[in-house]
Amino acid sequence: MRIAMCLVLSLAALTSLWAHSDPRGDTHPTVVVQDGTFVICFGNNDAFDMEQRPMWKMSFTTDGQVILPRHRLSAEQLEEWQRRLKGEASWDVTTVKIEGQGKRAILREIVNGRKQSYPLPLASGALFAETTGKAGDEVGFAWSEPRMTVEEDAILKFSCVSLKTFFPGITVELGPVATIYDFPRVSNPVWAAARWWVAWVRPKPGDKAKEWSEITWQTVITSIDPVTGQLVHEVRPELSHWNTSLSLKTAGGWMCAAWHASIDGTYPGHARIVTAFKKLPE
Repeated sequence: MRIAMCLVLSLAALTSLWAHSDPRGDTHPTVVVQDGTFVICFGNNDAFDMEQRPMWKMSFTTDGQVILPRHRLSAEQLEEWQRRLKGEASWDVTTVKIEGQGKRAILREIVNGRKQSYPLPLASGALFAETTGKAGDEVGFAWSEPRMTVEEDAILKFSCVSLKTFFPGITVELGPVATIYDFPRVSNPVWAAARWWVAWVRPKPGDKAKEWSEITWQTVITSIDPVTGQLVHEVRPELSHWNTSLSLKTAGGWMCAAWHASIDGTYPGHARIVTAFKKLPE
């Protein structure tokens, strides 16, 4: 029994070396548009008991003026929020292993929990992506390929594909990106002003720090021209960190990006929700 217990504890210790930890504080924001305003809902990790962790929200005008400051969701509001998110049709991109064909990237449509899969015409068989955006008959998604070593940079790419023919559209490289494991720290793509947009986190170009704790991180909002593939990067001045999740929405000619960041830059640290508002081009 003692040997078995020691083995369990040893395995738990080994697992903890590789485990990821969210920061304490406010985390994982989701931006939605409600009655022409931006509403941001997020969690809080200060309580160790999962059942005691409340959900919070705040709302803003499209140009970033506070309508309702940070406040806790009631049980009824939380149920309404969850129903709203669950009822929305969504798409995601993932990798599956097909016998005799190796790994294959697929696009999945998810409606009320039901999934329909479509193969993606990408050269890379394996990829890491989390969210997609839809514009008419096209789906856009940001992704990265598996790295061979931990020292290798993960490169963020953006691709789009037709939902009618599943022919590939553009694929462009945005640059080195922060990751959790191999998943890039990037928002859902949105379509606005005749181009795609994503918010993502990168190490500051030219930063020679070898340890992630010493790197300066930047949140970047990037637009992608769907015809030419031209990229326009805007480095945001707000607080940033690699250990984050990002969300993006547009309304009324404006864009709202939200993410969480460790306040003092430590890992996992204590986080707050960071917001950025941007006027869209005509």
